[in-house]
Amino acid sequence: MSLRLTKPVRELADGVRRIEEGELQQRVAVISSDEIGELAEAFNRMAAAIDERDRTIRTKAHDLENLNLKLTDMNELLERRVDERTAALQVEMGRLEAILTSMAEGVAVTDRDGRVILFNPAAQQLFEMVPHRVVGRPILDICNQGEFCRLVEHITSMGENRGLATVREVDLDARGKKLKVTLAPLVDGDGHFAGVVMSIRDVTAEEEVDRMKTEFISTVSHELKTPLTSIKGSLQLIVDKSRGFADVEKELLSVCLRNTERLIRLVNDILDIAKIESGKMEFALSPHSPAELVEWSVRELGGFAREHGVTVVNEVSADLPAIYGDGDRLGQVLTNLIANAVKFSPRGAVVTISAEQSDNFVAVSVKDRGREIQWADRGKLFKRFQQIDSGDRRQHGGTGLGLAICKEIVERHHGRIFYSEGIGGGNVFTFTVPIHEGEP
Repeated sequence: MSLRLTKPVRELADGVRRIEEGELQQRVAVISSDEIGELAEAFNRMAAAIDERDRTIRTKAHDLENLNLKLTDMNELLERRVDERTAALQVEMGRLEAILTSMAEGVAVTDRDGRVILFNPAAQQLFEMVPHRVVGRPILDICNQGEFCRLVEHITSMGENRGLATVREVDLDARGKKLKVTLAPLVDGDGHFAGVVMSIRDVTAEEEVDRMKTEFISTVSHELKTPLTSIKGSLQLIVDKSRGFADVEKELLSVCLRNTERLIRLVNDILDIAKIESGKMEFALSPHSPAELVEWSVRELGGFAREHGVTVVNEVSADLPAIYGDGDRLGQVLTNLIANAVKFSPRGAVVTISAEQSDNFVAVSVKDRGREIQWADRGKLFKRFQQIDSGDRRQHGGTGLGLAICKEIVERHHGRIFYSEGIGGGNVFTFTVPIHEGEP
């Protein structure tokens, strides 16, 4: 009995010792179904469970070791990339710093709180300020020293709009200089307002040169206009009394007269351009009937149209509302557009003038049947009228400045002028003038 009881117990004890030593595949024989047999079965189940968990742990440990190796490799790769990117950023920052330092234009940057974070040497010279008294300080505290407090209002407005503000240009007088400052909102990667970038350019010399150029052109044009007018009158008198002249002599006199008239038109156009650029062109605004302005222009050019064999048709309705503008200047625009349409239309063609109301404006259109203008951007507003090619100008006797003058006059009336290709060919020039809505 003792042997029957102690032998299984010793085997269990030996199995436990071997499991402790790491022999997890150790099992004991089950030779009975009594309590000792149940204990042996429990031991075997426990050993199997321990063995399974050990295999699972070993597998997980191996996977973790592999993952750790991969993470180590990734960390090394990321560190190399970070080092490379840091070096590239340092090079880029050095390049940007060199560019900002050597720029002729001044550059100043503020953060979202209105503190100056960059003030390049050109800006220091323009405002006569040293950087250590500017950088890091609120722009409101230092603007009086550089006479640029007018910019604070725009910077504050951009900050309140949180980057939704558009680029602004401000003319500034500071330290006896005329400056043109361009302000643009600075936006971070998330699209949030991060500050304002200011580009400052000294235009003192440019404005002085423009003023001298305008004065020179105006003076020369006035000096030319008086003798040309006398020459024209003399030539006209000779032509009118040229009964005894030969045909060749008459032709030469006619050529002289035509060229004199062309020079007078050129001088008048140059004077108008000079007045526009200097802001001296005055406008006497009052209500006018579009139909009457067009009718007056058509009558003025009646003889000119007959010489070119072109018919001018006025389709402007008398029911259109009155427009508000300078009658003489608007008549100048109409005369110029109609004259161009007549000159560039073939003989026997028809030039049509029409008008219609468009919101708070009246749009007047001049349609011709001449050669289409290839350089025009169809259907879009002209930002700048280009001159028709020199061959056409020489052939038809134009100065090439009329469209530029028309553009300036229309824009001074808060309208716009644009070009489109006519249906079935030809050209259409259209300009808009605001409707008269009572005295301003």
